[in-house]
Amino acid sequence: MMKSLLYKTTLMLLVCMSFSCKKDITQFLEKPPGISLDEDKVFSSQEEIEQYISTGYQYSIPTFFGVRDGLNGTLTVSPTGRIPTQATTIFAGATDEAESTADFTSNNAWNGGSVQPTTILGDEDVMYFARFKGIRLANILLERIDAAPVTAAYKQQVKAEAKFLRAINNFETFKRYGGFQIINKRLTAEESSTLARSSIQACVDFIIKDLDEAFTELPAGFPVEAQKGRVNKSAIAALKSRTLLYAASPLFNTGTPYISYGNNSLICYGNFSAQRWQLAADAALVALNTATGEGFQLLNDPAKRNPVPVNRAVLGNYRESWEAPDNNELILSYKGFPSSGRFSHPWQHVLPNMDPPFDGYFSGTAVNHRFIKRYEKKDGTVQTWGSSGNDLVQKYSELDPRFAQTVGFNGSRFSQNQPILETFQGGVHSRTCKTGAWMKKLVPDLLYAGNLVPIISVFRYNELLLNYAEAINEFQGPGVATGATPPIIPVSAYDALNAIRLRSGMPPLPAGLSKDQFRLRLQNERAIELAFENYRIWDVRRWLIAENDGIMNGAVLGLRITTLPASQFRYEEFVVENRVFPKRLYLHPYDRDEILRNPNMIQNPGW
Repeated sequence: MMKSLLYKTTLMLLVCMSFSCKKDITQFLEKPPGISLDEDKVFSSQEEIEQYISTGYQYSIPTFFGVRDGLNGTLTVSPTGRIPTQATTIFAGATDEAESTADFTSNNAWNGGSVQPTTILGDEDVMYFARFKGIRLANILLERIDAAPVTAAYKQQVKAEAKFLRAINNFETFKRYGGFQIINKRLTAEESSTLARSSIQACVDFIIKDLDEAFTELPAGFPVEAQKGRVNKSAIAALKSRTLLYAASPLFNTGTPYISYGNNSLICYGNFSAQRWQLAADAALVALNTATGEGFQLLNDPAKRNPVPVNRAVLGNYRESWEAPDNNELILSYKGFPSSGRFSHPWQHVLPNMDPPFDGYFSGTAVNHRFIKRYEKKDGTVQTWGSSGNDLVQKYSELDPRFAQTVGFNGSRFSQNQPILETFQGGVHSRTCKTGAWMKKLVPDLLYAGNLVPIISVFRYNELLLNYAEAINEFQGPGVATGATPPIIPVSAYDALNAIRLRSGMPPLPAGLSKDQFRLRLQNERAIELAFENYRIWDVRRWLIAENDGIMNGAVLGLRITTLPASQFRYEEFVVENRVFPKRLYLHPYDRDEILRNPNMIQNPGW
């Protein structure tokens, strides 16, 4: 019986394969990654091809949890020998969501504007060289599969998977750098050392062409249930939706780039077109229809919309959507991490310091109070905080139910097997908490009871609704609310956003919002719904708002919490850190060595 792709645990065996260190990307474009050069053996049977594809998934599927050398070393070590410094944590601390507790993370470089072309591969893009390996592997699959002794149906499936893997690698480069080097075949060393970047238009068109062909070629009903983690039609459509949404956003969809230089086509389209928003809206609708048809849906149990805390823990629809393994909202997830306990990677770099004897062992994420202020009250009105007050317990209790499922705040319970959080001054959990609140999202409720596999989503149904709401609003405005909820596909931007709010116990948005007003509500809703899942770092850039005060410029806020009689608490707002955001940070710099080795490789502006 043919081996399936063993994404839940077996994929980790593949990362033990090593490679030699050169000072450029040539090695990744000349040799098949992670597998013997005996290609005839690789393409001698379906079983061998499956193993090869499995390696491709390991190189290509992104994760918002940190990767590190020793576990993912074959993926992340730079060919120059530079070891990534950012290999252990999430990037919420490099956004207005949070502040990293650990001083060693490269989030500090982003917050201080000190990222450089010499450090970018450690400061964020640790998968840079892995993507070249994934692209090389996809191109070899496309080149060799037709001659393999396998069925025509299997050949078609492999081509679809290869094109998806190539597309997701290219998208991950596009969102970071803008125009990239289009690699659609096996390259020689000479070709790879002179290949130039292509325009935004050409790069987006290339990604979309791969996805359209993959969507057509992938068999209906693929993969089988036993192969969770493998691409399906919904994931292909979701990636197309995400790509066109980013392409339509202000960062790229403009004739006036954030910094103008002599190669503007590498960083923007050169003109604004509302039709790009229409394309994004159409793609989101296709993705929603496809996902619904394949059995994916928004988790929306009425009993779990506004859950009552049980032993001070809140477990509702929202938490289940990112916590429950392979739930019906989860379209595609990263399956590269094995089951592990809280003292193992990646948990010890996500969890806060909950155990006093282990100061400094955990490097958790302290939530920016500015971000907490984004949460509305349960009735949909704005919470009034002020700079201080004696009613912190009441303030917290009034917030959007998603708050208690996302943030570990004073008086809440982090998980079943942990004591009540004490982030007040002198409290047991306050010593390393820089802001007065810990990130709780991403941490399963049962983690402290034993080993668990991280649930790392790549695409979820809720993102498709958010994508549609944003794109259709930008194209034709918010429309009107019809009251339609999934599985009915939304008619208007209102319908899409209200469906997300409904499943978490929040009231619908007020009627009559203008396009500009709806945009602000959408951006806030997206921040809340996708918090800490590595969306925010890209959203504030593609919207061109990262430089705004309170986003990535200005103060990170915390609460200084003190005890009052009758189990009440006083809070006083204070500045944790002041950040800066130079305009050059809207796009990553290409690695310095890549620029130096290739005379046709043009750097992004400001670097």
